[in-house]
Amino acid sequence: MKSYVKFGYCLFGMLLFHGLLQAQGIAFIKGKWQEVLAKAQAENKPIFVDFYAEWCGPCRFMSKNVFTDTEVAEYYNQHFISVKIDAEKEEPELVRASQIEAYPSLYYFSPDGKVINKNIGALDKESFIAFGKKVITGQALAKEIPVLKAKYNANPNDMVAAQNYLRALAQTDAGGVEEAAIARQYLAKLSEAQLQEEANWHIIQKFVTDIESREFKYVLHNAQLFAEKYGKSLEDFVIKQMDAYLTTAIQEKNAAKANQVKDLYIKLMQATNPQAREAGFYAGIVEMFYQQGIQNEPEYLNAMIDWMENYNLNARDELMRRSLEIATRSKETIVLQKAKEWSAKAIQLQEDAVACYVHAVVLEQLGDKKNAKIFAEKALQMHPEEELTAYIQELIERLK
Repeated sequence: MKSYVKFGYCLFGMLLFHGLLQAQGIAFIKGKWQEVLAKAQAENKPIFVDFYAEWCGPCRFMSKNVFTDTEVAEYYNQHFISVKIDAEKEEPELVRASQIEAYPSLYYFSPDGKVINKNIGALDKESFIAFGKKVITGQALAKEIPVLKAKYNANPNDMVAAQNYLRALAQTDAGGVEEAAIARQYLAKLSEAQLQEEANWHIIQKFVTDIESREFKYVLHNAQLFAEKYGKSLEDFVIKQMDAYLTTAIQEKNAAKANQVKDLYIKLMQATNPQAREAGFYAGIVEMFYQQGIQNEPEYLNAMIDWMENYNLNARDELMRRSLEIATRSKETIVLQKAKEWSAKAIQLQEDAVACYVHAVVLEQLGDKKNAKIFAEKALQMHPEEELTAYIQELIERLK
């Protein structure tokens, strides 16, 4: 994949298992991607895709609390063709092309399969509806772009025409090198106070990509102000730039650039989060992604263990997530023993089917089939949801 890190919700370790939708809610269709495209084209509707993973807690939250909401269902069923894709098991070509690296990834495609917009991480009901409306509005604005472009071209010094054109571009997937140059020229003429205005904030979000630029530095220096005015979009904007910079650091194997990202991330979180964690918590997240990106597996696992041991021994979901991750990527006994400790601690914090299943998987990897079977059967006796039941039964079959 071209990009190695998506911060978003995946970084905060929300892990369980994806639950089944209730009978009510968004009418997710089933079928192969080409069949979905055919239906979207026949109905002339954009496509909403929930890319999820079986272990993802925020995915489960949206399935149970957002996708089932009557108002959500009414809007999405009217305006979108909706589909759920397990990104770790289904449609691998689409997942690779879409660069899915965090869950949930909420993607919006045109009827011909082009990405219109996306959101990484869970959204509540209001935010999810608002994002859907933004997509539909953006589709409508896309039709106006030629007219707005013509007005700008007629007088490039007209700041209103420039703003209208750039703001329309900012709410669509349109815009390339030429449009980015126009945005730089436009933003350079604005005062710092004007950078705070909503119309200009949309343009900054779309076109500012340089962490050394005046606009980025101003936004980061005034992160609390922008967070108060524009909420989560401020965090998304800064993280997008950090993502790109960390990708470059990984490609160059440049630890100094990775350390710059650590500094940016710490500043962002401490400026916008009244209950911010200590700096090492955020630095550890970046370190893990950097080591994973440069494919230094031993250092990645070391960074993960340090981060878990220092900051997450009471974070039940993170304990399960990292235990399961180790069980699927490492055969080192010392590392697997850590996963065993963490998954046992997760059970101690709250015993349920998910925690017992994770512990069983870790024990299986350690070669302790007897106890793995005990915990797998215990998980099954807790009457988990159908999807998790299938995984538990599969595990029990392996342990025979």
